[in-house]
Amino acid sequence: MKLPSFLLAASLLCLFGCQQSSERRVSVQSLEPSAPGYGVGQHESYASGTELEKKLNAEVAGWKRFPRIYQGNAHVKEVALTFDDGPHPKFTPTLLEILKKENVKATFFVVGRMVELHPDLVKAENEAGHDIENHTFSHPKLPTLDTAQIVHEWEACNEAIKSVIGVEPKFCRPPGGEYNNLVLEAAHVCGLTPVFWTVAPKDFRYPTSATIRERVLGKIRPGGIILFHDGIPETMAALPDIIETLRKEGYQFVTISELAKGLHRKTAKLASRKLPRGVPHAGSRTL
Repeated sequence: MKLPSFLLAASLLCLFGCQQSSERRVSVQSLEPSAPGYGVGQHESYASGTELEKKLNAEVAGWKRFPRIYQGNAHVKEVALTFDDGPHPKFTPTLLEILKKENVKATFFVVGRMVELHPDLVKAENEAGHDIENHTFSHPKLPTLDTAQIVHEWEACNEAIKSVIGVEPKFCRPPGGEYNNLVLEAAHVCGLTPVFWTVAPKDFRYPTSATIRERVLGKIRPGGIILFHDGIPETMAALPDIIETLRKEGYQFVTISELAKGLHRKTAKLASRKLPRGVPHAGSRTL
């Protein structure tokens, strides 16, 4: 069967992109290492968990086939803490200390350019047992890019992470959660599963730590994925209390890779109901 032109082009780029990555850097958005959060979230509109779920249901109805994760197993009281946009030289060490003190493993969706600037921080995250995943190389708005640029963003970040910790990531997160079918297919071809969230306290707008706490605890549910940003002092101030409260409510903290394993067990059970080949089950949170 003849491959679609996009898939063929993307596959070739994934195979040979690493050899030419230094020549094909995409300069889509400049990052400012001196500013907390590098300013990468200031002009984005992050969807709420409810909005993402509506989009998911619409795509299930349309039979779109590319895998992605919106939440974990809704029958298990576990939650994944995720941190985007790092590593941040001023704040990431403190964040790692907080997580160590609380004995929590988290997931860091890192920006490839920041990985190249601060490899020691990524190495520290990995050695502490946290997941290191792909948040693109330069944090662009992926739906505005062409196929080659999207593939490059995923591949260049994969390469940056592998050069530091020795393995490529398995998961990714589009900046701002913005995607289209090309973004999803490019991630799939590059061996990545996109991960979204159920709770977004919008900490990139620098609300108070009390507001962050209220937004998280008010919307958390079993299998939840919380979207935080690296480099936000108010988030770090709120974290200990959020962790303590969730533990008292019976939640366990897992990485995205751990959460995905539990989710796959659930979806395997759901898949026992017969459906047309290639159609995802509406109860699944992976597609």
